[in-house]
Amino acid sequence: MVLIVITIFAIRSIGKHPFITVGWFWYIGTLFPVIGLIQVGSQAFADRYTYMPLNGLFLVFAWGGSDLLNYWRMAKLWQSVLAIVLCLVLVISTRLQVSYWENSHRLFEHAVKVVPGNYFAHFKLGNLLMKQNQIQKGI
Repeated sequence: MVLIVITIFAIRSIGKHPFITVGWFWYIGTLFPVIGLIQVGSQAFADRYTYMPLNGLFLVFAWGGSDLLNYWRMAKLWQSVLAIVLCLVLVISTRLQVSYWENSHRLFEHAVKVVPGNYFAHFKLGNLLMKQNQIQKGI
């Protein structure tokens, strides 16, 4: 029902805000093949498949945010401040995320903490520990 309501809103806004229509249909159109109805590869779902569909929503937020800010008197100042804050947040979160990829041990240790039932991460971490002669811990 929510999808239908948003789709109707997107179609109605084509005249005044065409970016909403384009962004929404980009999202729906590219999300459909990757939502797991048809399995691609060895996994049923993967986060990496969301990047292409999310570009449609990012398009709506970027152009919509720009339109909203243009109604304010100090739009340029607020756009600059928001851009700087957003960049800082993204830099900090990227540094944190990249730190998990320091080496395989840290990566799979983090994966086990985040998703305890992740058999693949447990298997890989166990193999790494066994190669480092930590047999008991690997088992």
